[in-house]
Amino acid sequence: TATVNVSLDATAAQTAVQNYVTAYNAVVDYIKTQQTPGTDPTSNPTLYNDTLLREARSALSQSMLAPVSGAASDMATADTVGISLTATGDLSFDTTKFQTAFSTRYNDVTKLFTESGTTTDPSLVYTASSSATTPGNYAVNITQAAAQAQVAGTGFSGVYSQSGAPDTMTVTDLGSNASATIQLSSGMTTAQIVAALSASFGSSQAQAMQSSTTLNDASGTAPATSSTLLTDLHSSDGSSAGVAVGDTISFSGTGTSGTPFTGTFTVGASSSLSDFITQLQTSVGTGATVSLVNGQISVQSNSSGASPLTLSLTANNQGGGSLSLGTMNVTAVGHGLLSLNATTVGNQIQIQGNAYGSGAGFSISYTGSGDPATQLGIAAGSWHGSDVQGTIGGYAATGSGRQLVGAAGTPVDGLSLAYIGTSTGAIGSLSLTEGVGAVVDRLLTAWTQTGGTIAMQTQQINDTISTQQTWLANFNARIALQKTALLAQYSAMDSAVSQILSQGNSFLAAFSNLNGATNGNSSSSSSSSSSSTGTGA
Repeated sequence: TATVNVSLDATAAQTAVQNYVTAYNAVVDYIKTQQTPGTDPTSNPTLYNDTLLREARSALSQSMLAPVSGAASDMATADTVGISLTATGDLSFDTTKFQTAFSTRYNDVTKLFTESGTTTDPSLVYTASSSATTPGNYAVNITQAAAQAQVAGTGFSGVYSQSGAPDTMTVTDLGSNASATIQLSSGMTTAQIVAALSASFGSSQAQAMQSSTTLNDASGTAPATSSTLLTDLHSSDGSSAGVAVGDTISFSGTGTSGTPFTGTFTVGASSSLSDFITQLQTSVGTGATVSLVNGQISVQSNSSGASPLTLSLTANNQGGGSLSLGTMNVTAVGHGLLSLNATTVGNQIQIQGNAYGSGAGFSISYTGSGDPATQLGIAAGSWHGSDVQGTIGGYAATGSGRQLVGAAGTPVDGLSLAYIGTSTGAIGSLSLTEGVGAVVDRLLTAWTQTGGTIAMQTQQINDTISTQQTWLANFNARIALQKTALLAQYSAMDSAVSQILSQGNSFLAAFSNLNGATNGNSSSSSSSSSSSTGTGA
């Protein structure tokens, strides 16, 4: 028996609220800084005049001022517990006022800050909601109550009959995969069988393993002990294992803490099984004990319950020997208490699971020469429970065990409640109240979640930048094409001008030659004329 004392920690609560106020003010101060213009447009803050920041500041202020629907009428706003909004948009915290409210009206303070659900029927229990759940009042309709797995025998006389060795009955909890096995001996009554099952269900078990091979000592006929030298080992058939100095034994596995290990033991001239087990124990760790039991290596967890403990041994026989350490078989599966009950109903045996839902249940199997399934009237097989089914506020919901969760995309998305009753039909209603803290949490989630407001804004900005970069690249490409075209035109024009100049120079040269020739002919003509005149005289 354990006694647990639970008390309110007013100091921790005050510290949490103070941390919230400090963080809130830091956000508001940052927003105010970003909204303050610089001395000129080029020195404005990066997020100056950003719409999202303005909306964020407004939403945060409204979340602190708005009354909480469903809260106590005289404690429906944050200022009633000492958290007030100042003229500058920051929060102030009156610790005295908060401590008074916390110590005298804890439930009302809780409803003011958190998201809480209340139901009109004691069989409905609010468990959780998500950021997608819309606060409000929702009627609950149950079409199927959750049930436990159950089986009851039929036709059992009340006394088990078996002429040979006892039969066995194994019941496995499908939730934990833990099993309980009992013997069914001749003459056992219903009450005795139920008592044996109950004792087995109520006992935890440690994980245990043992090698499939028995090692004998130097005589070849007696099981080896911890002092037996490895070089003296014999197989179970009496033949020498032929272990030689320098041979190695490899081992690997997983400790009870879940940590894997590997190692190698090298055989020396004086190495005994004790030396090997000591090294193996060091690798396995303190969570389990390695020992030698009747010539077989054994490992058992030091605590009951499910365990990841595994071990594998390999004799490498480098010297040509035949040593085999066999396979480490699980002789006991570690488990805690089984979530099952066995009861007597007249002469019959009834087994029932404690957990609810289709994912919970148990299986039954038998071994032996008798026919326990027929005698007990319980066939070998598996049995499962059923999940609750129904609607919340008229919207679809999914059942898992006793939990009913509102469907995605509806106002009750993520709203979870437990139905612990057995009746079907209209089962009261659930009212979901959204406190100040829950409102702020929803705002932050909407802004910061994947695909949220900030992500969308960032994507929009990135898309704009990408579009501008594409436009700029296209513009530069067009400029480059225009430049190439102009350069080609300039080159062609320059070539044409050069050609014209060349042709002009050629023309001038030809004209100059022609002019010279013409002048020469004129002089010759003048001389000839003069000569002719002189002769005539």
